[in-house]
Amino acid sequence: MGNISAFTCLVEYPDAAFLTRIFNESTGYEYNFAAGDWAGIPGGGYHFEFLGTDLTKYASATIQRPFDPETHTNAPDTVTLEGMIQHHQSGAGCHLRFGDVAARR
Repeated sequence: MGNISAFTCLVEYPDAAFLTRIFNESTGYEYNFAAGDWAGIPGGGYHFEFLGTDLTKYASATIQRPFDPETHTNAPDTVTLEGMIQHHQSGAGCHLRFGDVAARR
């Protein structure tokens, strides 16, 4: 199976049972989106802007970042997150809506 990158809207909590039912597995990387001014614009919020190549700006096991790991909490896959953000910024067919809250691979 190939890699799946998706943002889902919180209609039900994306726990292991949800992931198994929807994706037929629950071992991927799941994140909760934490709203904040992550792009450094006071009051501007965060709309999936590229934060640079410092991967700890996307997710961290020790400090709050835009994407808080729900699974693999000691080793979040920041490379995929950063690549997904860059892909979104390139306009290459990835459409994200404000309010999407969970990312997983």
